[in-house]
Amino acid sequence: MSQPTHPASRVRIVEPYSHTYCFRVKETERGDSLVELLVQRFPYRTANIWIDRIAGGLVQLDEQPTSGSTRVGYNQIVSITNEHVVEPAVPDTVRIHEITPDYLAVEKPAPMPVHSGGRYHRNTLLYILEEMGYPDLKIIHRLDAVTCGLIVLARTSDFARAATEAFAKGASKVYYALVEGSPDEDEFTVDRPIFRKKGFVFDSGDGAGAREAITRFKVVERYGGTSLVRCEPVTGRTHQIRIHLRDVGCPIVDDLVYSGGANGQLQLQNRAIQLRSVALRLPTIGLEVEIRDSRGENRDTRSESESENRDTRDLGNLTSVNDRTDLYISD
Repeated sequence: MSQPTHPASRVRIVEPYSHTYCFRVKETERGDSLVELLVQRFPYRTANIWIDRIAGGLVQLDEQPTSGSTRVGYNQIVSITNEHVVEPAVPDTVRIHEITPDYLAVEKPAPMPVHSGGRYHRNTLLYILEEMGYPDLKIIHRLDAVTCGLIVLARTSDFARAATEAFAKGASKVYYALVEGSPDEDEFTVDRPIFRKKGFVFDSGDGAGAREAITRFKVVERYGGTSLVRCEPVTGRTHQIRIHLRDVGCPIVDDLVYSGGANGQLQLQNRAIQLRSVALRLPTIGLEVEIRDSRGENRDTRSESESENRDTRDLGNLTSVNDRTDLYISD
């Protein structure tokens, strides 16, 4: 079988800029020194680095200069200024799928976060869409930074409220995943609760705070070492599809966190995984949005002959910069 290839993609790079990030002190952080608080929140920087930044006026408390030994109070505002932000690049391939007065349906590439956070501010979906002339969009459902495909964003507050209520009454989502190996059955359901293990890593089982999680799967095609699987989450837990596929011994291709490697759950997922969102339905408000390929076909109607010799191919128009991870990734 031929070696996998990645399609060429346009890359979005923003010039370095100054950025100030603000957050409020939590009740559980009351009484900590400012340095202790910063090291706890941002462990990738040492106490000495924070002390230098505070002394240089780049960290302030309630918009006033302070010292690292200052004890913080509940709800005080900590501001951190970075005068030279070098933001990780992302694929420059955001596509508008559908526009209505109520919502915008978008095909998001990966890796790309939806909203600002961490090292991403201007290379986020919301920021890019604002540049394209679509400001003030409201998030009504999640799509991980490392997952590509369909996301629907509300254009009005009224639709955002209606969609939120509709999700509570029942939503239908469809994804396609390229997985390692071959599932034992053509159709199967995984019913296994999910809990937060540590930070942004989750796990399945009866851990503290575990919540019900159910996903239905159907194998669409089988290749030499991988399989294309249709995924329909019944519940909406974080990383649910990724964890449930790992649980059946078929982790998603390129999923470093849940691939079962020795260090998998000790590192951040900082590259696109082979998981694509293709459909969202909210029956109570009549919303039905679906991404089809250039010929109007669903992913599960592709013939086997069209995908031969594509052991680890991209899903549809998945765009990633995984072959340039040294330059572009951070999550």
